[in-house]
Amino acid sequence: MRVLAGSLSLAFLVAGCGGGTPEPETAAEHHEEHEGDAEHGDPAAAADAQASFEGAPPVGAHALCPVSGEAFSVSAETQTAEYQGRTYAFCCPRCKGRFEANPASFVH
Repeated sequence: MRVLAGSLSLAFLVAGCGGGTPEPETAAEHHEEHEGDAEHGDPAAAADAQASFEGAPPVGAHALCPVSGEAFSVSAETQTAEYQGRTYAFCCPRCKGRFEANPASFVH
């Protein structure tokens, strides 16, 4: 019985924290996740990065992730989501998931 109770406690603990890697807590920690990704943290992208688009952003466009605030170049793999008639591009799948959970908190 103790083994079962201990196993259940551990299962709830892991499920409660989401298991796996915790989400970064600061922009710097988020940037560290993308270290080495060519399209992330692109200094040239920062100058003309758009926060949202009227449609799907073209490959090579400069976007500003609404979750991390990171400027990056859009690639064919860039994930997007629509909210209130605008298209938002994300620097990573984790940011897209966070946005979709509560888009109003990321749109200004």
